[in-house]
Amino acid sequence: MTTAAQVEKLYQKLTSEELAGLAFEALARQDDIELDTIVGSVKAQTYKCTDWGYRWRLVGLTDLYKYYGMVYWKNRAYMAAAENFIKEGDNKLENLLNLLIDHAIAMDVALQEVCSKQGIDVVTVKKLALCDNEATFTTSQKPDLVAEYVGLFEATLGKK
Repeated sequence: MTTAAQVEKLYQKLTSEELAGLAFEALARQDDIELDTIVGSVKAQTYKCTDWGYRWRLVGLTDLYKYYGMVYWKNRAYMAAAENFIKEGDNKLENLLNLLIDHAIAMDVALQEVCSKQGIDVVTVKKLALCDNEATFTTSQKPDLVAEYVGLFEATLGKK
């Protein structure tokens, strides 16, 4: 049987890339003990780098546009597929299409709300997410859905 100390010694022989891969897998399994053991095996280094607040905000802004774009275009792909099936006579998907439209509208309203609160140019976020030529909405009939997206988008930014 392998003990924790033996595992730690094995981790110390792995490369940084290998440790990162194992940490990623531990995250997926939600194995905090294993993750702590892996992180404890990573060599610590001293760096001279830009201000933490600057880096944290830039990463958050980057995460926001990437997340928004990913969710938006995934939703739009589902909308296109549902529309094609409906055009071919499969009307069972009309409710799904309406739900997807509600999501697209709620996402847009939520993004505008988050950007307004955080002092972020919404057009810049949409441009980087390749959504700047898409429809813009000012209100949604689904405030609970808007609130859900606001929470998701704010989480990408961290605390301000």
